[in-house]
Amino acid sequence: MEFTCTQENLKLALQNASGAAGKNIHLPILNNTRIEVSEGSVVLTTTNLEMAVQVNLRAKVESTGVFTVPAKTLVDYVQLASGDQVTVKKVDNELVVSSGKSKTKIKGNSAEEFPVVPAVEGGVVFTLNTKTFKSALAKVLFACSRSEVRPELSGVYFQFNSTVGTLTMAATDSYRLAEVSTVIAETKESEPKNSIIPHRTLFEVSRVMSSGVDGDVVVQVDESQVVFAIGDVRVTSRVIEGKYPDYRQIIPETSKTTATFLTDAFIKEVKAASLFASQGINAVSIDCNVEEGGVGVSSTSTQLGEHSSVLTASLSGEEVSTLLNYRYVLDGLNAVGAEEVEMKLNESTTPVLLQPKGDTSYTYIVMPIRQ
Repeated sequence: MEFTCTQENLKLALQNASGAAGKNIHLPILNNTRIEVSEGSVVLTTTNLEMAVQVNLRAKVESTGVFTVPAKTLVDYVQLASGDQVTVKKVDNELVVSSGKSKTKIKGNSAEEFPVVPAVEGGVVFTLNTKTFKSALAKVLFACSRSEVRPELSGVYFQFNSTVGTLTMAATDSYRLAEVSTVIAETKESEPKNSIIPHRTLFEVSRVMSSGVDGDVVVQVDESQVVFAIGDVRVTSRVIEGKYPDYRQIIPETSKTTATFLTDAFIKEVKAASLFASQGINAVSIDCNVEEGGVGVSSTSTQLGEHSSVLTASLSGEEVSTLLNYRYVLDGLNAVGAEEVEMKLNESTTPVLLQPKGDTSYTYIVMPIRQ
């Protein structure tokens, strides 16, 4: 096998394809990139058995074939290649990569043991605007659980509803919840579809979208798998089995107190209070003083001291205080993406709701710390 392409195209393709490869002691072949050269096309593939990334590379094909080489070695070398053109050729059990005046040989393996990436057939197909989807995904992905104790919480709950043309995504780790709604650009199916997509898969999709790949995101999902097609890149993954919890029951329908303030100002005050929050608990106190028109932000540490400040805000309702994990609060505030944020509270022991002012498409819930 042999092909020639630009260094820039090969570098981008390898960077996008390398996301599913890693250090696998038990199956070393999973550390490799599979390179399949056929008439008129080159396909790069990596997989970790849970997820696979395939990239179509534009290249001039001299001869066909298939081979695998260590993903990290290949991408690291190509990034350093100085020539505009790169020629890749398989010679015996090595991949010879030539660029400019340099040439390297990378030892590889036969592709016979490389897992086959299953095709997703049927299911439902939706098209999403890349910029809109990337922005919406960033608002929920951080709220996924990193624990595998409850696998369904380690993914994002996708709710496709072509009837109203929306995709609603939700993520929670039991301590906070993020939900966002975005527009479906196009659909080929009228039936609503719900799936739980693994966190790592969506992180990879987000990474690909950030690489500058052109085109909308086409999502095809069936009962067991999902494919995200973005330009020349396809990310295939299993979906998480199980039932997602009925998270809507914890979203307050009404509130006794509403505070509206500048997002950046609140972030600054919470960060200042975080310097004196007790380690492990990360607690900051939020006190809504309706009469004085301010929100108190304070913290106390037996080792470091204490801090208190008052944030100017527009308040309505009753006076209320609550104790929150500052990390969770900052995550939500940074995700809001609006100049002003509304905070809605009921009791000191009930969830706190954060939303962009006048925008209900994004909801962020923080559970209070029990004293």
